[in-house]
Amino acid sequence: MSDSNEDCSIYFYQPSLAAAILFTVLYAIPTVFTLHRINNTRTWYFLPVVFGGLLEVAGYGLRIASLKDTCSVVRCARAGSTHDVTR
Repeated sequence: MSDSNEDCSIYFYQPSLAAAILFTVLYAIPTVFTLHRINNTRTWYFLPVVFGGLLEVAGYGLRIASLKDTCSVVRCARAGSTHDVTR
């Protein structure tokens, strides 16, 4: 038995680090922009949008962390549970 991560990977596909970083940035930019607009215009009722964006960024950040050890069920579960909250 080899020691590669593909032998015990919990993913049914080959996860992409580049895609995880891309989507983290793509969610972070509008989240920060929305937070800036909320602060300038005092429209506090849009805070749930920012909260959802922060959860998406956290979910993709945890996905990046779980890519380093694809055998870790705990890291994958954290990434999935954080990501599913915003759906």
